[in-house]
Formats: sequence, structure tokens, C-alpha cells
Amino acid sequence: MKANTFRRTAAGVLTALMLAVLLCAAVFAAGSIDTAKSGSISVYFGHEGEDFAGAEFELFRVADVSSGGVYTLTGDFAGYAVELNGLTSSGWRALAQTLEAYVEDDGLVPAASAVTGSDGRAGFRGLKTGLYLVLCGGPYTHGGAEYTVEPALVSVPNEGADGEWVYNVSVTVKYESDFEIVGYEKISVRKVWRGDSAASRPSSVQVTLLRDGAAVDTVTLSEKNNWSYTWSRLERADYSIVERRVPNGYTVSVEREGDTFTVTNTRKRPGPTPTPRPSATPDIPPYPSRTPTPAPSRTPDPRPTSTPGRPPDKLPQTGMLWWPAAVLAGGGAVLIAAGAIIRRRKDDDEK
Repeated sequence: MKANTFRRTAAGVLTALMLAVLLCAAVFAAGSIDTAKSGSISVYFGHEGEDFAGAEFELFRVADVSSGGVYTLTGDFAGYAVELNGLTSSGWRALAQTLEAYVEDDGLVPAASAVTGSDGRAGFRGLKTGLYLVLCGGPYTHGGAEYTVEPALVSVPNEGADGEWVYNVSVTVKYESDFEIVGYEKISVRKVWRGDSAASRPSSVQVTLLRDGAAVDTVTLSEKNNWSYTWSRLERADYSIVERRVPNGYTVSVEREGDTFTVTNTRKRPGPTPTPRPSATPDIPPYPSRTPTPAPSRTPDPRPTSTPGRPPDKLPQTGMLWWPAAVLAGGGAVLIAAGAIIRRRKDDDEK
């Protein structure tokens, strides 16, 4: 009976040791980010196997990244009240749209620009590590259809399929197409509040409608209009929404679904900022994944390519630990010896 109890206990201890080693190996498998290393971003734009040439893309450096994978806003983006860390995939998509509107409204100058060649690719080389915003210069017309490219956030480096950091990142942009280029459209905006109470928020906010990057109208949202507004019979164009004066203590995020923009103000949380999670299989748009408006024309790059660039989703890794292996080996040796002793005593008792 004692021997059986010892065996069960020993098996449990050995299993726990093995799990500990496996967990350590999973957490510490990849190395830290080499922030001194340069990288590149390759952007592909095409539809159903057809490469689109002559499309201009602009690149903006949004944030620095630490060796541990934490983003910090930098340069022209340092003053924006946006959240970079702890985002869901839909949050990354909304962040890209929010930053695109600020870029247009403030007339920010891109760090670089490139035009797609006959292979549908535009390349940016010699890039510092960090988080980048990739924008298309405007709607792209081809074959009687108009293609509107979604903004994309791309992290350099990104995590590859083998768990290692990839400094040369390839991304296939997503887009919507419209064969009805003539006519009118309507745009709606609604305000959403998160993490606060009605008593603590301001009585109203103002949002500005941009058409092809130029301000065309500013409206006030409040309880009087149910925090929403609709513009009707607008000329067909590329529209966006920006909230210039973000209430103190809040961050802003703007996301478009169809003809509706949702402007979300989130109360800032006290305490340290959570570490972002880099991902090997980001779901653009930023990269970050939001539910896109159904569009039959969204087609991924038909040829094999590296994971699309998106901000990371997994905790950055910091190197392999070898001490658990030694502990497991020693523990295994002790258990084997103990088992042999018990077996010998049992054989002696049976004689």
C-alpha cells in the first residue's frame, strides 16, 4: 500500500516538473527585440490574382518599441490621446482609422512614400524598429471599380510562424471596392462612452467630418441629439471623422463600419500600462482585427507571403531558461532510484 502511495506521489511530482519545464520553454522560447536592428515593410495590393500598379502608399512612424515589446508614441503622434497597449484586434483596426484621420486633419508629412510596381508591391527599407501606419494616397480606380484601402498598422519586427522575430515584414492590404462610383451617400456618427459614469463626462463634444482629408463640417454631439448625427446627400468621396478636443482624462478611438462612424471616449485607467502582445498571425486591418463591412472584393494576396504586419499579440519573449531541465533530470534520477529500492524490498518480502 505504501509503495503504491509513493508511486502515485512520485508520478504527480514528476508530472508537475515536466509541466513547469514546458511552460518555461513556451514563455522563454524567443529572444528579445533588437532595437538597434533595421528592418523593412513590403506592401502588396491586388485583387483576385491581379497586381495593382501605380498605387501610392505613405508610411508614418507612430511609436517606438522597447526590447520587451512595449510601444511608446513618438514624433508627430506623441500628443494624441490614444491607447496603444492591451488592445483587441478590433481595437487595433479602430486605432489605425483614428490615426489616419489625425494625419489628414493635421497634414502630417509621411516618413516615406512608395508606388506599387508591376508586381503590386511597394517597399520601405532601412526602417527603425517600431510601429508604423501605412496609408494609401487615395482611392484606386481600376476596371470601372474604385478600391478604398484600409489603413494598416505594421510592427517592425513582427513575430514569424517559427516564433522568431521577423524584421523584414510583408503585408497584404485590405480594401473595399465599389462599382457604383456615381451618386450620393450618407454618413452617420455616434458617440460611445466607456469606463465612466454619466455624471463625470462632459455635457457635449465636437466632431469634424473630413472629405478627402479636408474639413467640411463640425457638429456638436450631446444627450439632446442622442450623441449622434447624420449627414445626408453627400458627394461620393473618402470620408473620415476626427475629434479634435478629447476630454481630459479620456482616450479616443474612431472606427467605421459601412456608413457609420463610432467615436469612443474611454476613461483612462490608473496604474501601469499593460504590455502589448505581438502576434504571428495578425488580422489586418492593423494589422489589429475589426469586423469589416461585408465587401466581396476583399481578397488576400494569392501568393505565399510573410505574415501581414500587425502589432504584436503575444507577450514578447526574453530568452531560454536551462535550469528547469537540470531540475527535471535530477528529480527523474531520484524517482528512478526510489522506484528501484521499493521494487527490491517488495521482492525480498515475497521470498
